[in-house]
Amino acid sequence: ALLLQAELLRTDHKRVDALAAVKAARAVDPRSSSAHLLAGRIYAAGDQSEDARKEFEEALTLDARPLAANLELARLHLTAGAADKALTYAQQALAIQPQNALAHALLSRIYLRQGDLAKAKAEVATIQKAFPNAAGSYDLAAMVQLAERQVPAARASYDRALKIQPNDLEALGGLLAIDVAAGRPKDAASRIDAALARQEPGVDLLLLAGRGYALAGDLDKSEQQLRRAVEADPGRLQAYAMLGQLYARQRRLEEAKQRFQDVLARNPKSVPASTMVGMILEAQGKTADAEKQYQQTLAVDAHAGVAANNLAFLYAAANRNLDEALQLAKTAQQQLPDEPHISDTVGWIYMKKNMMSPAIEQFESAVKVLPGDPVLQFHLGMAYFQSGDFTRAKAPLTKALSIKADFDGAADPRKALVSMGG
Repeated sequence: ALLLQAELLRTDHKRVDALAAVKAARAVDPRSSSAHLLAGRIYAAGDQSEDARKEFEEALTLDARPLAANLELARLHLTAGAADKALTYAQQALAIQPQNALAHALLSRIYLRQGDLAKAKAEVATIQKAFPNAAGSYDLAAMVQLAERQVPAARASYDRALKIQPNDLEALGGLLAIDVAAGRPKDAASRIDAALARQEPGVDLLLLAGRGYALAGDLDKSEQQLRRAVEADPGRLQAYAMLGQLYARQRRLEEAKQRFQDVLARNPKSVPASTMVGMILEAQGKTADAEKQYQQTLAVDAHAGVAANNLAFLYAAANRNLDEALQLAKTAQQQLPDEPHISDTVGWIYMKKNMMSPAIEQFESAVKVLPGDPVLQFHLGMAYFQSGDFTRAKAPLTKALSIKADFDGAADPRKALVSMGG
């Protein structure tokens, strides 16, 4: 009865009361896997992924056949970008129930995230055969078609999904993305207008509308819908985060900071929100406060890649704590190995430590990925310059200035070029 009460409260977006009912249920039965599963779903509905993960894992240990917990964990890890972990849980779900449609749908998405198109197509074919008239089958087909760059076919699949289920938000979001990518932002905006007029929008539709209007370039309407989402469900952290991103894009930094601080007030463990507050403080020129914020972020998660990289760069820019800075930057690089700006940070610290060979290696790696970034070209050129290789220094320094003549620090490459007679 307590769990039923909690489920009803969750459906009504009363998550605090729902969690209280779950805790009361646990007091009656401390080993209730259902209680942990429901608690995880309540946290997930409020975008509190870490708390949700812990609850689902606890349900996993208590349930003899933890099908639901495996599916929830697979979905959670896939959303977080951890495809390998998601695959493990999806396969465990299929071991319990081999014909489970949700598990096969998750597998198709996981394989696509991993770049294994053949396996993804095989899973989608299985689902389409079993459920030929389901909107979700067409959503999955469109996902594969987009991966194969068959855009007209994907558009047709999404259209078919919406005919079957007019409130299919995945299909609506897919069509919005296709419209914007095709240079048809007015079509995208009209599609959102129609969806909002067709029904009393829930929070998920409002969030999609906010994202869609932003993609279409209508930031005022985007803000309006995101504000409606916050009012409709104040516990949804995603709405605050999206508003913060919108304000940051508009350089409304103080409002952006407040929105991310709202997220932190509701979930102090939110690494993305904490990192964003640090980045905004840094953009506002409040370097000392930004350092403290990044340190707080890393106290929550020592492997938070962006916070580690940004704190490392601040240390290097001030020419202090260079050993700690290098350790932080290396941590960031382990988490985000393909991010060129982190390679740049590592190289900058090596250069500060007068270790030119590894610095040049890192800068060359960064420039290879982002050759049009003037700062990366500048750093590479200065590393060559300080190592005495003037011949190789001239090209990246000249290119940095040709890309953007007034980038922050542009005076330094000019001085170096003059001193080399360039």
